[in-house]
Amino acid sequence: MLHNFAGTPNNGANPAAGLVRDAAGNLYGTTYYGGAGCSNDGGCGTVFKLDPNGKETVLHSFGVSAGDGTNPEAGLILDGAGVTEVP
Repeated sequence: MLHNFAGTPNNGANPAAGLVRDAAGNLYGTTYYGGAGCSNDGGCGTVFKLDPNGKETVLHSFGVSAGDGTNPEAGLILDGAGVTEVP
């Protein structure tokens, strides 16, 4: 196991979509729950990065601001420059 998603405000929970990998070996993905957004206990989802050692960094918590969206189910894509984007 590379990482355990605990669903806390500093962590995501329930990753469902595939991952993308950048040239440095970092993995990027989304979680349906977790993160700092929303007022419910489960959170509203995240965009995360896992470094090659399994350290997670939450890049975005959904539901923090109005119109931000919640509970992503889709994966991410890398653009031509290797930048992670939400489709």
